[in-house]
Amino acid sequence: MPNPASVFCLENGGKLEIRTDENGGQVGYCIFEDGSECEEWAFFRGECKPGVSNEDRK
Repeated sequence: MPNPASVFCLENGGKLEIRTDENGGQVGYCIFEDGSECEEWAFFRGECKPGVSNEDRK
């Protein structure tokens, strides 16, 4: 079964990028045409949107 957050990203025009952190953990990011990005689950939950990257919300 596909990850619903990954599917949501792709269905909404994003490009999925899986990143590995220094501890070997993997996190999916949804990259948008304007260059902004959201962690995939934050985008899925509506906590982040195209044009406003995760970093911009801090």
